[in-house]
This record gives sequence, structure tokens and C-alpha cells, in this order.
Amino acid sequence: QENREDQSEVMTGTETDLKVELSYAQDEGPGKSPYIYTYQLTEAEQEETGRKEQVRGKNVNIETIVRDGRNQELSLDKNSFELAQMETALSTEDFYNDQEKIKTVYYPEMEKLIKEKTGAAQVVMFHHQVRARENNASPETGTVSSIQPYAYGIHSDSHPKSARDLFKMVAGSVDKKFHKGRFMYLNAWRNITDTPIGNDHLAVLDETSIVKPDDYLVSEFHDRGYSLQQYRLLDVNSSQHKWFYFSAMEKNEVILFKQFDSDTNLTGRLCFHTAFNDPKAPDCPARQSIEARGIAFFPDHQPNTCPDVAEVLETSQIPSAGDANRVKSKQLFDFKLEGVYDMEIFDEIKKNKGGADYVKTLLSNAAKVSDNGLALAKAYRGFMPYIVQQMQITFFQEKIANCTHDTFKVPLDYGNDFEVPVFVHRPKNITGKSGAIIYAHGGGAIAGKAEDFKPLCSTLAINCGVTVFNVDYRLAPETKCPDNIKDMYAALKHVAKHADKFNIDADKIAIMGESGGGYFCCGLEVMLAQKGESHLVKLAILSVSMVDDYCFGDVSLMTYEEKEHAYIQKVVCKALAVDLTDQAQDPLLYPGKASSELLAKFPPTVMFEVEFDTYITETTRLARRLRAAGRLLELVVQPGVGQGQGLGPKFAKFNEAQDIMKKIVTEYLLE
Repeated sequence: QENREDQSEVMTGTETDLKVELSYAQDEGPGKSPYIYTYQLTEAEQEETGRKEQVRGKNVNIETIVRDGRNQELSLDKNSFELAQMETALSTEDFYNDQEKIKTVYYPEMEKLIKEKTGAAQVVMFHHQVRARENNASPETGTVSSIQPYAYGIHSDSHPKSARDLFKMVAGSVDKKFHKGRFMYLNAWRNITDTPIGNDHLAVLDETSIVKPDDYLVSEFHDRGYSLQQYRLLDVNSSQHKWFYFSAMEKNEVILFKQFDSDTNLTGRLCFHTAFNDPKAPDCPARQSIEARGIAFFPDHQPNTCPDVAEVLETSQIPSAGDANRVKSKQLFDFKLEGVYDMEIFDEIKKNKGGADYVKTLLSNAAKVSDNGLALAKAYRGFMPYIVQQMQITFFQEKIANCTHDTFKVPLDYGNDFEVPVFVHRPKNITGKSGAIIYAHGGGAIAGKAEDFKPLCSTLAINCGVTVFNVDYRLAPETKCPDNIKDMYAALKHVAKHADKFNIDADKIAIMGESGGGYFCCGLEVMLAQKGESHLVKLAILSVSMVDDYCFGDVSLMTYEEKEHAYIQKVVCKALAVDLTDQAQDPLLYPGKASSELLAKFPPTVMFEVEFDTYITETTRLARRLRAAGRLLELVVQPGVGQGQGLGPKFAKFNEAQDIMKKIVTEYLLE
């Protein structure tokens, strides 16, 4: 297009003013906003985004007068750019070959310049880009190549949201006193050779000549590592736009221009810019330049125009010792894992191999029945009397005799639709208030009755010196998630509410579950975090717990024990779910998928594992996430044993497990 006459009249001036073509954007209407990907989209990305083109957006070249800004009164806060002078200690070769020197020498030079020119209390330079005609950029490198091409086409590098997000990120590296007031995101653009720039200059737009908001068009910029919003400049009011460049820029000169300024009272807040080529320019060496980006902080500015950084830092995925509510581990255990079974356990496995193979066959056949896990549940329940029989020995009977036993039903007062039976086991030698454990028995969530675990719960009560509330939660598949978790929630709420009646200390309540019971306890942690009621629990103990859908993964990545159990665990998941697909990301069904924000609200947690557990990968993975979220007290892995093995005092591993549990409860609940 030809430039309008009124612009040529306004933009008369010196011999160094240039008449060139600049690339403006045109608005194509709804659904056709411009975007650019710096790389070729894969077929999967095309399918996901619905975009086939790497770049879209209509551009038009408009003949424009770009005026020489020398000897003009142009300033950052009025026009959004200005020319400054500052020598640099770096040579041309340094800018190409010494990235460390750029960051340790050039960045401080630019920080000093920006402080001097703006009065900023603090400046943080965080990125730079060298540009030259001969560059090493490619579709594979995107914008991360060491030498980028010239950036033709009028644009801004930022957008209010992009700038605020950037501020939040950079502000994390400075003192909190700089998190308020005003911030400015700006570029420092310099010739890096000893030869003045003769062509392919940088043009910057006087922001006072923009028609707001008419001239702005939001665009998207997608690189391999990040995406952000920018602005393109519409062509409609191009006749009113006042463009400037600085002729023959030398190495000691720097153009400072704004990407965004949070002070809304200024006329200069965001600078459109572009490289441009003058076809009439005499032959000259190719331009070589660097642009360095930084954030300037003005903490005393009133009113505060900075976004809330504290909000971002609290939800950061990067853990810090200073994080709020981070629990402190006492590092109670230092077991060494050697990858072999304890010899007692090994001998027991060999002795019982025939029976174990028979059970495996029965369970495998039951798991093949398409009935939502009912056949598998019935098969498991058929084996429970055998497990109970193993506890009919003097050791456990003595523990039972040394406890008082009671039962009650939880009333329908806590959102529950079922009066949950609870069995209470309390050591006879405790007279005053005791600590309490709300206990969920094992059985894979599909088998077992609370009363069957009377020997183990009595042993737990005697060993740890606490009152154990053994919850008879409803089983799957007859009861689906989250109703069985609600049974645990109702029991906890009732016990906590009536702590005096039960003669327990309301400040020393733990929840504990093993295997399927561990799943229900972990689900209870999720529910408490969602409801903001984690304060009810001083300690959670998850023992050999199933916590996610790892069983549906690639079996070649699993341990032997995980692989052998995966087909059964898939059926257990189906038994628990109302709809496995709809609940695939539900942390109540799969507590291991709880978000970092939810995990940070969990009660303090100990994860008690055994080396050859069928859930070892998923539980240790959750433990790492809990540790990062600041809620893991201990991950203890008992060596040389698998789940459900070594039941009874004749095994050294049983006694070792008792010692582990006593130490956990003593150190983290009762102290």
C-alpha cells in the first residue's frame, strides 16, 4: 500500500529519515487470530490443536517513513523507548563465543545502565539473544539457537498477562521487598561490532501515536519450551504512527525499549518494534546485534501494580526448606536393601509354593469373570478364614486378653448413608487418655471383616500403647468409591468429636491402613485435604498401600511381584470404580494422582513399605511427591520381605515390623 500523504507531511525531517516498507497485521475476524510456531507441528500436535499451518495471520507491507531519532526528545516513560550510551567490556567475539561472560559481565553492565536511566531499585537481566544475517537457527532449535535471524514484522515481545507471569517467575529470585510497587519489562538493544550499523536497523514506534485499543491484535507465540501471548500492530491507523530508528548506531550505544510497564498512568508502556531493510542503502557490513531482556523493580511505587508473587510461590512445584507447613523428618530408619528375601521368608515361600500356585490359579480364573470383580471378591473372601487361622496362636491370644474390647456404630451425622461398625481395642494398662489409631484392615478393598483383625489390632494397641478403632468399612464391588472412603471419614469424625467419651487425646489421632485399607486411608487423606480438615489427624500411616493405576501400565517395567499381581489389581480397580473411565483422574479412586496442591494439605504421613511389595513402585512414587510437598515424615522400606509374608512372632521380620511400627507411633504420634 502507498503511505498516506498526511503521514509524509508530519514525518518530514533530516536526510537520514528513511522511506521503507514495514510489515503490519490485518484483522481477519473471529477464529482467525494470528499465531506462530517456531517449529514444524507433528501430526499429533496438529490433531490436538486443530492447526495445520506453522504460521497464520495476514500481513501487509505499508510504505512508511521511519524518522531518525537522533536529537529528538524521546524517553522511555513517554514514548516507550530511548537511546542511551554505555561502553561494554565485551568484544564482538565475546558476544558469540563466551556465554558465561555475557551473563557475568554484560548483564551487570545492562543492570547498571537501566538503574541509572529509570531509577529502578533493582534490575534482573534474565535472557539475551544475538542476531545476525548469518545465523544458526533452524526448525529444530526454535529460538534457542545461539544466533538468531533478524526479526522482521511489527510486533511486541509481550502482552500484559505474559509480562505479569514473567514478573512472578523472575521475582522469585529477589528479596520479597521487590514483590510490590511497579515493574518494568524491557529490552536493551546494541550493535556488537566496531562498525556502525548501515542497514537492517531496529525501528521502534512512538507509543503516543498509537490509537488505543484499536491498533492492538493479540497473537500467540509458541516455541518448543514455552508459549505466550504477544501483540501485533494493525494497519488501520498506520498513517498516524510515528516510527523512529537511530542511524549509524555504534557499539557504545543502546536502545532501551519497553515490553511492558505496570504503571498505568504512563503514555509509554509497551513498544512495538521491527527490523527493517532499506533496499536503497549503500552496501555495508551486515548488522550484528544483541538484545538483553530484564525486569526493573520499583518497590516504593504507589499504588501497587505488581501481581501477587506470594500466591505463586506457595503453589510452586519447587520444594524449599522454607515452605509453609513442611514437616520435619526425624530420619528414624536406615535400612539397607539388598534385593534378596530374608532366609526365613524364602524358606516359607518354598514350603508353601504348591498352595500358593493353587490360590493363584483360582484367583486368575475369578479375575477373568466379567462381573465387576464380584467373583474375585468372593474368591478372596473364601481365603480369609485361612489367614485368620494363622492368628489363632498364643501370642495373639495374649494380646487380645490384655485389651478391653468394645463396638459401636457411627450415626448418620457426618454425610454417611451407612451406620459404620467400629471395633475398639484398648490396652488394659492404660488408665488416662491415650493416643488413637483409626485403622483400616487389609484385604485388597474387596475382602475381610474388621472383627477378623482383632488379633492384629490388639497387638498394635499393646505394642504402641494406643486405642485402636478398627473400622468395618464396606467392601467393593458392592460399595463403590468414594462411599467406602466416606465410611472411614465418618468414623474419624465421630471419634474426634467424642474424644473425651472414648478417653483419647483429640490432638493425638492417627489414621492407618494396610494394603486395601492403606488405599482407603490414603483416600481419606485426599478427602480431608479437599474439605480442609486435615488438622483432625496428627499422623497418617500408609502400609503396603495400593494408591494408583500402575497395574494398567507396561508390565515390562514392573517388578516380578507387581507383574504377577497386575491382572488381579486391574479387576480390583474395576470393582472400586463406578466408571473406570470417568474416574480415571479422580484422586479419591487413585490417591496417588492427587495434585501437588492437595498433597500439600495432607496430614503428616509415614509410608511403610516392604521391599518386595506388589505396590512398591506406586507407593514410593507417591512418597517422593509427598516429600516434595512437605508432608512426608518417613518412607521406610523393610528389607527382605513381601506383602503378607512373615505373619507371626516366629519370624524375625514380624518382630522387626513391630519395632518399626512402635517407633513410628512413639516418635510421631505420642511425642
